[in-house]
Amino acid sequence: MKICLEDLKIETDGRETILDLARRCGTAIPADCSGNGLCGKCKIQVTDGQLTPLTDTERKLLSAEELEEGYRLACCVRALSDASIRVPGKQEKEDRKGRLMQPQKNVKELQVSVKKYPVMLEAVSLIHQKPDRQRLTDALYTQYHCEAVLKRVEPIRSLAMLAGNGETLVTAVVKDGEILAVEDGDTSMQCYGIAVDIGTTSVVVMLWDLNEGRMLQAKAMLNPQSTYGADVISRIHFCGESEGNLQKMQSLIVGGINELTRDMASEQRVDPERIYLCAIDGNTTMSHLFLGVNPKRIARAPFIPAFQKENHIFAADAGICMCRTGEVFVLPNLAGHVGSDITAGILAVGLDQMDGICVMIDVGTNGEIVLAQGGVLYVCSTAAGPAFEGAAILHGMRAASGAIEGVMITDTDVKLEVIGGTEAVGICGSGLIDAVSELLSAGIVDWKGKLLTADKAREKGIADTLCRRLRRGEKGNEFVLFYGEKDITLTQKDIREVQMAKAAIHAGLETMLLEAGCSVADIDGFYVAGAFGSYIKKESALTIGLFPEMDPEKITFVGNAAGDGVSLALLTENSRERMNEFAGRVRHVELSVDKNFQDLYLRAMNFGKNRRR
Repeated sequence: MKICLEDLKIETDGRETILDLARRCGTAIPADCSGNGLCGKCKIQVTDGQLTPLTDTERKLLSAEELEEGYRLACCVRALSDASIRVPGKQEKEDRKGRLMQPQKNVKELQVSVKKYPVMLEAVSLIHQKPDRQRLTDALYTQYHCEAVLKRVEPIRSLAMLAGNGETLVTAVVKDGEILAVEDGDTSMQCYGIAVDIGTTSVVVMLWDLNEGRMLQAKAMLNPQSTYGADVISRIHFCGESEGNLQKMQSLIVGGINELTRDMASEQRVDPERIYLCAIDGNTTMSHLFLGVNPKRIARAPFIPAFQKENHIFAADAGICMCRTGEVFVLPNLAGHVGSDITAGILAVGLDQMDGICVMIDVGTNGEIVLAQGGVLYVCSTAAGPAFEGAAILHGMRAASGAIEGVMITDTDVKLEVIGGTEAVGICGSGLIDAVSELLSAGIVDWKGKLLTADKAREKGIADTLCRRLRRGEKGNEFVLFYGEKDITLTQKDIREVQMAKAAIHAGLETMLLEAGCSVADIDGFYVAGAFGSYIKKESALTIGLFPEMDPEKITFVGNAAGDGVSLALLTENSRERMNEFAGRVRHVELSVDKNFQDLYLRAMNFGKNRRR
């Protein structure tokens, strides 16, 4: 049988689920629960052909409207005939995280470790015999006073191919005194590197001109590993399920990086063989999976990673699409659940060099928090859960076309901001925070997080147009944000998920402040990092208690700080040295054993006093 999945045609004997087929061919279908039939996110639409009958799981997780329109769950169904299948809302590679990393001005004080030297090799003869390697190293020393050595076979092979008996112009690529490559002619103007930010949800690759310190382009895509689960624990468990799964996860992420790199190289007319450096950051699990190191111990106490310091690997061994003898380095992690993305963020924001008390927070499935107190760095990771990534929310989705990203409730109406200006098909994290904040301010949700019924809302004098949006749905009480072919609602359970997520982050910060012997009032600067954080409204975050109560002027959104930091590490050797220095002295606060955290978490569950208009 043949299955047409988007633009791909796949042969199947009918024994694999559609999700398994998608995984086999590299098509990313969101599967937050790793295909266990729990999340209902792996929706597909059958446009032609016959699949296995509806399952109880599908009847439970899909609405009547969706079933009528041919929606199925990819983890539950197999093909019974040739079929055509569409993946609704399939995310484009150029997502919002990629757009945060726009080409920018030249980086000042460039200290790139790779240099290119065009040299003229002297002629040889039967009288003047000199090996090619010596001709090259002598020419480098004579023409540039560069004492470089040629150690590896790969550039020696290139040199032997290029060097003639007469004078020959070649370019030597030198890093830290070692010749990485030898190229024909003068290629000194072609010197490139890539900086890679591996997120649990998204992957961003940035292509840099190393001569000018200028970003040429940035591209992002959904992390191809996400089809095996939305969070790191799901992916760690998958690695342990059978032999070969770890290698599969490594191949997926390397393949994704290469796809983005090739796309940009083609668009910028860059030869991938002229890419000599690759700097990589990611959370601790992502770093392990990229290197093919089993992360199983990170998933259980005492959460010990296999490595923490910076790692180096040859490009050929990493499988990255670049010069085979180039260097790939992975930035240092800070703890089992505080990765090199936070290291990069500290570097980009400059927390290690700030006076006073400053905080950086990266909101996601894990909320990583850094507290800087006069050069002393405290870090922690708090399990916020997947709510802000769109998982565990009835109509939750990632930030893609059709996602509600902003909500405003007036006395009589609900106004929505939808990504792409299309009809709403779901709600993403920033829209979720907005919606809960607005419902609190309108009095439709009380300080304990209870969503009022329509009758209770009328008793409180709330406008009838808003009361009519309150109803009893399949999942309990809900508020209708959008009426359409598929109504988009916020349920009581959704609100509880937000309460748990924001409480974890709030309590994590409170615990860190206690550890450092200070309070919220002492905070001089509050930095919000990450793609998701860039779209949160300050007032909404303060209203629900995601951020502590403070002067909004102290809050600064710093965008994809990890992407900025990994780029700095690529381009400036002194930044890289600084990063390795502070990474070795960070103080990690383990919340799971902290006696204060649980009490603070329970106290942070409530929303506090509603902010009335």
